[in-house]
Amino acid sequence: MKKYCYALLLLLVTACGQKAAQPVVVEPEPTTEIVFLTGKTHDFGICYKPEPMSCDFVFRNDGKIPYVIKDVDPSCGCLDVTYPKYPVQPGATDTIHVVYDGNGFKSGYFTKRCDIYSNATDSIYCLRIQGTYSKSMEEEYLKGQAK
Repeated sequence: MKKYCYALLLLLVTACGQKAAQPVVVEPEPTTEIVFLTGKTHDFGICYKPEPMSCDFVFRNDGKIPYVIKDVDPSCGCLDVTYPKYPVQPGATDTIHVVYDGNGFKSGYFTKRCDIYSNATDSIYCLRIQGTYSKSMEEEYLKGQAK
């Protein structure tokens, strides 16, 4: 019985003498910050031409790693979005090109958005276009073109 007590005592002393586990330090991942130089909203104003309109959203990668656009989700089939399919390096500037084809829509104010999914700190950017479509001004424009 004494042998078992000595063995147990020896085991406890040995176990208590070991160093405590060191905490694991996790380094924060490098981030990508995007700055839209032209803003995130484009206003076409009053539109009357029966043709597609386009605008460019210019951005700069102010982060420490390449910026990658993973997906683009336009709110409407009337939007066509062209964006860089390659990583945009830190410090580089690039463009997201949006074409709006509202031909055939009714008169009045319009607003459309396009969600950009990426690896940036703010992983979703919402770009907007807006304006007012005037059917009566379109008719005047077409009359002037026919002369």
